[in-house]
Amino acid sequence: MTQDRPTALIPTPGPTPADQRLLTLDVLRGVALLGILVMNIRSFADVEAAYMNPLVHGPLGPLDHAAWWLTSVLADQKFMAMFSLLFGAGVVLMYQRRDADGLPSAGLHYR
Repeated sequence: MTQDRPTALIPTPGPTPADQRLLTLDVLRGVALLGILVMNIRSFADVEAAYMNPLVHGPLGPLDHAAWWLTSVLADQKFMAMFSLLFGAGVVLMYQRRDADGLPSAGLHYR
């Protein structure tokens, strides 16, 4: 049998209040999104084959080659992995806050 709880004690879904946010996670999420943007710009700017092989259209100039190499080495898939890890951290924080309030967390996650 479940206990009836007053609706005032059940937190409503919504953004985390500013005083409870973790600045470090927010900054890392922003960096990850900007890194994903770098990769998306490269993807949007050319044909799909050029994402992996910059010589699809012929030889590159030194700056073009350097830009392709830097984005490949420094950004490709790394920022997506970082963003995925931060998403997982957000889910864990959501569970911990719900558990601290004595509320079930699975329903909120699946909703």
